[in-house]
Amino acid sequence: MGNPYAPPRPGAQKPTDEARQPGPPPVQGPPGAPQGPQQGPPPGHGRTGGPAGPGGPGKPDPLAQVDPEQLRATTRQVLHFGLLMLVTLVTSSLAFPWRVASLFFAVVTIVFGVRALRAVWRARLGGALLPAVAVGLGLTVTMSLSMIGGLAMWDIEMDNQACLDGAITVAAQQECAVQYEQAREQWTKDQLGR
Repeated sequence: MGNPYAPPRPGAQKPTDEARQPGPPPVQGPPGAPQGPQQGPPPGHGRTGGPAGPGGPGKPDPLAQVDPEQLRATTRQVLHFGLLMLVTLVTSSLAFPWRVASLFFAVVTIVFGVRALRAVWRARLGGALLPAVAVGLGLTVTMSLSMIGGLAMWDIEMDNQACLDGAITVAAQQECAVQYEQAREQWTKDQLGR
């Protein structure tokens, strides 16, 4: 046995040349029998025939089964829902007469949220996208119910806003908060007493 690290002898054939020579043709067998040596799936593919993805070998990649156009449309709907949620949140922090606009945005956000939830469900996207859209939709419904409650107490909300507009000290703001809570409690008692 020669030294594998020694330089090749002059006139000797390189080992890589042997690998380049074509092999014998495959032997034909009876009809229905497998032809040639059996090989496994090509590299980069799992046992299911799909590309090996984040699930590892043998598990199909969930995004590989989704139509790219459907994925793009679903992502767009979720993005619109998120932006409308942000607009609803910002308008709900405005002063009271302008806060009424947030109820309109909340209704539009709920409609877009239901559509985004259905799109994510139909696309069968895994991960945290479906729970995130569901939680966002729940928060929007809760905010809209709170805004409807504010509309029911229109006079109390307007009085509180006028009080806060005139309060320039922390003590005056705290006094407005106390008056607001007392007015809300009285309103609730009046409504339950009917």
